[in-house]
Amino acid sequence: GGFAYSDGKAYALLNETDGGANVYELVGTDTAGLLSSLAEEFGALTFRLPRDTIPSLPAMRTGEIMFSMICPLNEDILLKNTGAQSAEELAGGGYGRVCTLEFC
Repeated sequence: GGFAYSDGKAYALLNETDGGANVYELVGTDTAGLLSSLAEEFGALTFRLPRDTIPSLPAMRTGEIMFSMICPLNEDILLKNTGAQSAEELAGGGYGRVCTLEFC
């Protein structure tokens, strides 16, 4: 399982690790605040690339690699067993962590 975090301007999907967290998806109009909060909570953040991704040579030199993982959201699965009636309600933060990455 994993976690979904939102601050109203961005959301992140991640798995907690021994040394921090692996971020699988990061989307939003302003991601800096959410990333700062996640780094404070988890320490090290890593961004895993999709399987079979081959980074370009310039990206390997700079250590900066763009990634994107997009899938249709299945809101019913996301909300299952949370008590929330909508994704907006769930993202409001009153329900704590959402422990699933299986809502695609």
